[in-house]
Amino acid sequence: MRARNDEDLECFGFGWYSAELELSSTVGGLIRGHWNPYRWSWELAGKAGGILANIVDRHTRGAKDREVYFVAHSMGVRVALSALHQLCKSQVKRSLLLNGSEYSQTAKVIAYHTRCKVLNVIVEEDDILSKLGSVFAPEAFIKDVVGQSGLIGPPKNWLDFRLDDKCVQEKARGCGYACLRGDNPDSWADHWYSYKHEPNWRLFRHFLFGKKKISKLRSIANVSGEDDG
Repeated sequence: MRARNDEDLECFGFGWYSAELELSSTVGGLIRGHWNPYRWSWELAGKAGGILANIVDRHTRGAKDREVYFVAHSMGVRVALSALHQLCKSQVKRSLLLNGSEYSQTAKVIAYHTRCKVLNVIVEEDDILSKLGSVFAPEAFIKDVVGQSGLIGPPKNWLDFRLDDKCVQEKARGCGYACLRGDNPDSWADHWYSYKHEPNWRLFRHFLFGKKKISKLRSIANVSGEDDG
């Protein structure tokens, strides 16, 4: 969170239990009717979103000088989107979503519910999402997740940014964002590279602080749409 006209951020890590890949989580998931920890984690993420929404609501209601930003990765994207769905439309200003595992059709409903400006970072070469997500995901026969497929017909406040697309990387280089990468070329299944790769940070900061207009980011991402600031 930060006060308007104040560059000093108060950053909070939102910790939630996500059912790590250990025997205890496997047993815990089975007891709760889930045949693998990932499916239990999926359920927990939805519940965590409600808790996060309550925290944001307590800190923003009646406080006009506070702005809230979300930065989320993987299953944390499901947490963030779940929170956005439960909050008033304008309680969160901007959200940076990385390699999200939430289903695209669910995310689309939420995107149209909120006024929050969203930069959804897509990594099509994410091996975890493409090769494992569809096997262990809760819903059978549904493969489209926001971290790989984005949204079809998103609202103007939502921008899909294909971080490992060669054309997008080339246009970004011409706009001062050199060496953007979504996938680690030297490692298989590097699901975390989008935020570990330091050259990506400048783009992320410019979006979060509003230093680059959405229209400019749309032109980089080869996406048409209205400029919403």
